[in-house]
Amino acid sequence: MNVTDGTVIASTYRRHRAVQFKKFLTKIDQNVPKHLGIHVVCDNYGTHKHPTVKT
Repeated sequence: MNVTDGTVIASTYRRHRAVQFKKFLTKIDQNVPKHLGIHVVCDNYGTHKHPTVKT
């Protein structure tokens, strides 16, 4: 969520697996200007710790 203008980058998927989470992270990376920092807060769900997500 961009707190200055209220825009949100979001995606919904039928499943919550590492592949879908990685697609979401890629979408964020493509839509946020390179000069801005990104903070992602995740829970302890195994999907967020999968090796493909970490790399």
